[in-house]
Amino acid sequence: MLLYQLFVLILKIFFVISAVSPNRILRQIGLSSLSDETTCQTPKGENGNCINIKKCQSLSNLVLISRGNPQISNFLRQSQCGYDSSIPKVCCPDKYISTKNNSNLNNNNLSSSWSDCGKSEKKDTRIVGGKNATKGDWPWMAAISYRSTKSNEPDFKCGGTLISNRYVLTAAHCVSELPSGLQVSFVRLGDLDLDINVDDELHPTDVSVADVIVHPQYSANPHINDIALIRLANNVQFTQYIRPICLLSGAEYRRDDYYNKKRPFIIGWGALRYLGPVVTRLQETSINVIDNEKCAEMYKNQRAAVIDERVLCAGEPGKDACQGDSGGPLIFPNSTENKFYLGGIVSYGIKCDNPDYPGVYTRIAEYIDWINEIMNRRTASR
Repeated sequence: MLLYQLFVLILKIFFVISAVSPNRILRQIGLSSLSDETTCQTPKGENGNCINIKKCQSLSNLVLISRGNPQISNFLRQSQCGYDSSIPKVCCPDKYISTKNNSNLNNNNLSSSWSDCGKSEKKDTRIVGGKNATKGDWPWMAAISYRSTKSNEPDFKCGGTLISNRYVLTAAHCVSELPSGLQVSFVRLGDLDLDINVDDELHPTDVSVADVIVHPQYSANPHINDIALIRLANNVQFTQYIRPICLLSGAEYRRDDYYNKKRPFIIGWGALRYLGPVVTRLQETSINVIDNEKCAEMYKNQRAAVIDERVLCAGEPGKDACQGDSGGPLIFPNSTENKFYLGGIVSYGIKCDNPDYPGVYTRIAEYIDWINEIMNRRTASR
């Protein structure tokens, strides 16, 4: 009930207390009725229906990440087309209309609400061997920089994934129980080559870290719940090269059979071989998902390894994540939607490219409720 009241309150901020009248907004988007459910056209020119905002997954989620982002706030106001009792109605694109009442905010996928989540300029969805990434392919990739008492130079040790204009997902072991004198400093977004002397024709953004939220049940031994959220100090402005990824959320993504025969991508600035030097140019490759039952058998003699529904296993000869890739994304392409989804986080393995031990990844679908709970709570407290 508290979350529902919060949702209604946020809606009123944008629609009821808005200085722009509902009728004026309706005229701006070509509608004439405040009460009848009807077809309409969104501010982006898409066909839609004028429905209760709680039934429109994309726009109801946008409300929660709109504060401090004039572009999203303006889009919400332009989308209004009436009222259902005290709840605003919006012109919802047909593909985002939900048949369920979305009053339970913890079921929402906040990053997927932004219509541009998961979009990139990448054309080829299969990679043979590892290779350099190209600009625009992975706009949600984040490099986590650390500072120490010994040096003022940025030290990029882990990766992360942008999931909204304020949050980055990473591995808990990247931000928890750090060595003395070492702490997370900032997150770099929109970069391709971390070497400042290399001109990759990009203008990356460094964003300070406001807070780090580690999963409350994270443990390094046994290795479980390896996931954390980084709350950025400022809202990120989305661009062609900085954009959030969508998240795999829903019951079907918790089942192992969904991942059978899938070939997700891994990307990062990590080492190309075990104990080798890290690279400055972002690398990418695609790998096979390995059945959890088979993976558990392979790790059965590793006491710290827990292979259950909270993780995914993936890898193949010559392809693996390595030191410096921790916290980075395991990315699943969706050719139907022409989008990419975050399915896992680089967690651990035995050395690198070890044929006896595939890489282990935190399974995102198992933590959607926790992610949304943190993001909703922090949004409400600002």
